[in-house]
Amino acid sequence: MKFNKIMAVAASALMLAACSPTSTSSSSSPSETKPNSSEESSKVETTPEIDTSDVKLLTPVGIPTLAFYDQGENTNWTSTGDPSNVIAPAWGTDNYDAIVFDGINGLNVAKKNGAKYVLARWISGGTFYVVSTKHDSVEDMTKDSLIYGFNQTGVGSQVFRSLAASEWNIDKFNSITYAGGVAQVLTALTNTPETYDFYILSQPQLLNAQNALGNKGIELNIISDLQADWAEAHDGCFVPAAALFVNKKAYSEKKDVMDAFLSEVDERIETAVDHPEVAVEALTDYASKHDNAQDRFGYAPSLVASLQTGGKNGFNLQKDGEVDPLKTTNAFQTAIGGAAFDATSFLN
Repeated sequence: MKFNKIMAVAASALMLAACSPTSTSSSSSPSETKPNSSEESSKVETTPEIDTSDVKLLTPVGIPTLAFYDQGENTNWTSTGDPSNVIAPAWGTDNYDAIVFDGINGLNVAKKNGAKYVLARWISGGTFYVVSTKHDSVEDMTKDSLIYGFNQTGVGSQVFRSLAASEWNIDKFNSITYAGGVAQVLTALTNTPETYDFYILSQPQLLNAQNALGNKGIELNIISDLQADWAEAHDGCFVPAAALFVNKKAYSEKKDVMDAFLSEVDERIETAVDHPEVAVEALTDYASKHDNAQDRFGYAPSLVASLQTGGKNGFNLQKDGEVDPLKTTNAFQTAIGGAAFDATSFLN
């Protein structure tokens, strides 16, 4: 197993804003959809573009919003930095046509609330990392190490504990603290990095930590890329993160619109991976016109430029077809020791 040691470099041109605001944001003006048209006189009939602007969408801010980089002015899209209080209550209602959430938790919550929503797409894979300013190798980790992570039942925490037991010979930690969200871990790491031996972060907070500590001349070591270590330990198994769920009633009543909506999401993800400059341009344009850009998306456009350019895909976005929703999910569930999900939890 290889462990990369990197020196956190001071942010020069990048002025990265905080990535976990707690507000809920929707646009002040609707987006305009302009279907393709031809001014030439022709007898050839063309299929009109399907208007998806009325699809009601709810997402957390952060990585998943890159799949909607050009939708900032869409009044039917609500993004929130408080998913526990805003997204959680939505699962038992038909108030939205689509919801983005942590995929594994979303599957469980949707089932408990009457299964009104089914998983249609994996938007992103995990971006979880173990870091330290005090240690430079996973071999330094023991059961007595002080660990600070977030979301005890989340995928990142599950993967960390599983790898610790199976790969690092640590069945149980004597002192592991879980914050409610990754933003709290970032604050602790950047303000008092010596308090804990190891911290668990996800992107884009990792990049922010590198920049903040680099400005102080503090070296930040990446102890484990949990995705890579998990894949190595489990035959390439995918670590899931954010998923897109669709409302079954909405899909039944307006299938053509919802299919078009899903296709648009697929196209934006592909663009954000292969041509991230297009996404950066759209985000920059929105930020130049609206003061709520940070609340709306959860990051600055410069962060996308830093993490996505050069084929890095630091957001770990998943193009359509790269992972099979049902097979991928249950492969992870098997590897982590969880129960498999029924096919009815997924869009067929």
